[in-house]
Amino acid sequence: MMELTGPLHFYQLVYVGILATTSYSWPASVINPQFNVTMTSQNFQHILSWEAGSNTTVPTYYQVKYSSFRSGEFQIAEECSNITHLFCDLSEYFTDEHENYEAMVQGFTGSKVFTSFTCCLIPYLYTSLGPPAVNITPYPSSINITIKLPASHLKREGKVLSLIDIYDELNYVITVRRSDAQVLTLKNTTTKEHFATVVEGLYPNANYCVSVAVTAPIHDKSIPSTLKCVITGSISQQGYPAVSITGGVLVALVVCVILFILHIAGIIRLKTKKWPSVLKTTRNLGYSVCEPEPENVSPVQVVFQDIKKKIFR
Repeated sequence: MMELTGPLHFYQLVYVGILATTSYSWPASVINPQFNVTMTSQNFQHILSWEAGSNTTVPTYYQVKYSSFRSGEFQIAEECSNITHLFCDLSEYFTDEHENYEAMVQGFTGSKVFTSFTCCLIPYLYTSLGPPAVNITPYPSSINITIKLPASHLKREGKVLSLIDIYDELNYVITVRRSDAQVLTLKNTTTKEHFATVVEGLYPNANYCVSVAVTAPIHDKSIPSTLKCVITGSISQQGYPAVSITGGVLVALVVCVILFILHIAGIIRLKTKKWPSVLKTTRNLGYSVCEPEPENVSPVQVVFQDIKKKIFR
């Protein structure tokens, strides 16, 4: 059990005192135990539920009221007024995680009013956390576990607070089970909403199932994730590509070295190609194939003749 000291211990004692004073303050004449009112709190979502009971007089509609220790007065939960269903979500009314809240259910049948109370809830101390979202990636001798914390339903100034915003730090427990009932438990803390961890030292080609639970530093109320199972990889399958590439490179190097040694020893000679005899005739031509053959030029006689210009008047 966790040992608390200092201001936090005093804070809890105050809460216990509150519970003690409020648990007996309601007259028995107004309480109808057949309603069987219960409060369920998970990730700061607070659901009040009740039963109609076995009484012959069943209420036709219900109304839910809530109160805090600070205010001391019951207020109507507007979303749960004149309802016929047997539950009410009080999350938006319980806005202070450190406050002590209580609720009542009133059942109306004609002129009769039946009232049942539930006591008491301090969200910071009693809300259950979980389940987290878990993904698993298997490897031959290890598994990579990715964990995402559940979303909180607590709002402040219109903003939804995360569990890290509320508690600053959370504990988590990873339970790894093998098919032969071997159990491995890992405990750690986190300050992140999304994180990953690696579990090593596992057997290859084996079936492992993983569950993760998240708890607050001040209490251990948790809803663990459902078991997720994977089969670790095979070592031979993992090493196959590397062995193939390495073997191919070594074979190529050995072949190149052998060919080089044979060439140096004169056993292998590189054969040079000779020019075909047809191409050799170009060297004996009387003119260059790149220059055009000169054209025949005929002599031309040019005769000059004077022409007088006539002037018309």
